[in-house]
Amino acid sequence: MPGTGLSSLLERLIPQAGANGGRPRVLVAYASGVLATAISRRLALCADVDLVPVREIQGAIEAYDAVVICPYLTDDEARRVHAAIGACDGRPVVVDVRESIGRIDADVDWGDRQRDAALRPVVEALTA
Repeated sequence: MPGTGLSSLLERLIPQAGANGGRPRVLVAYASGVLATAISRRLALCADVDLVPVREIQGAIEAYDAVVICPYLTDDEARRVHAAIGACDGRPVVVDVRESIGRIDADVDWGDRQRDAALRPVVEALTA
């Protein structure tokens, strides 16, 4: 069948890339759109990414497997994101990106360890 070669290759390399829609959902909470775009590019092959400005986050962050927090948030913005994560029924994996010269560093809170295998490519894409 034409057109299935790339899809099957991606499925072998990144199991979440299958057509069954099983890719992890990732929310990127950001203050800097430039950094958020760079993060979403890193995650393009392994997750469905929603870029959300922190000012739009209110209440619980539901339906996401992981939340990536950009490093340029004010203390109030960071508290708002962490409060929204804490209000979730099932705690997502939290990747708290830190500024580092020449590479991305991050603190990772794996939250619900049952999703560990599916989210490992997401964390590796941001920390490798």
